[in-house]
Amino acid sequence: MFSIYFKMPKRVVPLTDIKIKKAKPGPKPRRLFDGGGLHLLINPDGSKYWRLKYLLHGKEKRISLGVYPKVTLAVARDLAAKERHKLMEGIDPATERKAHKRTKQDEIANTFKTVALEWYKHKLKIWSPATARKVREALEIDLIPSLGNNSISTLTTPKVVDVLHVIETRSPHMADKARQYCGAIIRYAILTGKREEGRLLDLRGALNPLVESHFNTFSEKDLPGFMKKLDTYKGAAQTKIAIKLLMHTFVRPFEMVGAQWSEFNLDTAGWNISADRMKMRHQHIVPLAKQVMKLLQELHKLNGCSPFLFPSERAPLSKSMARDTLSKALRSMGFQGLATPHGFRAMASTMLNEMGFHPDVIERQLAHKEPNKTRAAYNRAQYMTERTKMMQHWA
Repeated sequence: MFSIYFKMPKRVVPLTDIKIKKAKPGPKPRRLFDGGGLHLLINPDGSKYWRLKYLLHGKEKRISLGVYPKVTLAVARDLAAKERHKLMEGIDPATERKAHKRTKQDEIANTFKTVALEWYKHKLKIWSPATARKVREALEIDLIPSLGNNSISTLTTPKVVDVLHVIETRSPHMADKARQYCGAIIRYAILTGKREEGRLLDLRGALNPLVESHFNTFSEKDLPGFMKKLDTYKGAAQTKIAIKLLMHTFVRPFEMVGAQWSEFNLDTAGWNISADRMKMRHQHIVPLAKQVMKLLQELHKLNGCSPFLFPSERAPLSKSMARDTLSKALRSMGFQGLATPHGFRAMASTMLNEMGFHPDVIERQLAHKEPNKTRAAYNRAQYMTERTKMMQHWA
């Protein structure tokens, strides 16, 4: 049986504001009772705290009701009455407060940022380096800055949708990826007990349908104008060099921004990209033209102290710059909707075919997958001389 007793002295005279104001501190803490367990604790330093004392199952308990004079006598009596009502309903105020405190602590500990990074670490072992890089960039550039401090347990669909719409204005494709990542993070939070079961986000229809299209790029007649604008680009020097190297080598943007000095052999003029960094999971060799070697020498003066050709400003020794940096640069130069970093691959393919180079040589240098394994191995060896000549001609 739920037995409750409110501890109070006999013949308690209710407190008044005047009596409280006149009450002086003593050498030890003392209490002024108001009745029904409500009392004012006066400490030797003069501070005054409201407390409610009660007996539950024969055990004496106390809870705080605030600090005087911020909490007045009238307010303290109202608060005490509410807590007594809870007791009559079988709720222990002290236990309820502890549970509420634990919930708050869980909300603080389990923010979107904390859970997202935990999910990322959990998935890292099964992702390819390229996928891991894409997810990390989405988290660091868009999702964590916007949603990071929100509690994962109370994060709502409208809050996430607002963030996705902002990303969509810049890149519908990246917004769609961010939508998928958010859904996966919420599912992970539910599976690990950090969010109530069944509380999934409803992000269906949050974004406009993706329209399948080819990457925008330049034609041959557009190149002189673009190169003039690139030469006058006011952004970071490494970004300008990255775009030039991308045009010369036509690797994929994420393969370029993640490049490390250890992959380059300047004596043999070759760039050897390991299979784990390639989209098609095959080792790729890029013959380096004389113009590319000159750009690399210039870049080494800037970033030779980092393992990365294009290090992150915040963590130059452990991270490369974000892939979206190249897209932002093109937008700032006035080419939004006209060209993309990935589009330089299509431009090279078109122009090299028009120049009369063998399609197999071009496809191999683009690192497109060859379905026939025997032919693929043959191509890697047979076409290296032709590829080297082609890359120098292209430069």
